[in-house]
Amino acid sequence: MMRRKNRLAIPIVFGAVALRQSGFKGGGGMAKAGLILGIVDVILFIVVIAVAASGGFSWYIGG
Repeated sequence: MMRRKNRLAIPIVFGAVALRQSGFKGGGGMAKAGLILGIVDVILFIVVIAVAASGGFSWYIGG
């Protein structure tokens, strides 16, 4: 589980660093997109884990 948490934080950290450096090189749009997608990834991961933990869905398919 710890590896997944680290993987979730990497896009946010890289996006923040890129956003900070975008003033020197231009390309702030890509930095913002990376940061936003990293945050969306973390939020979706939390929602999926919360739904799975509450018994909200089942992986069972069939009759």
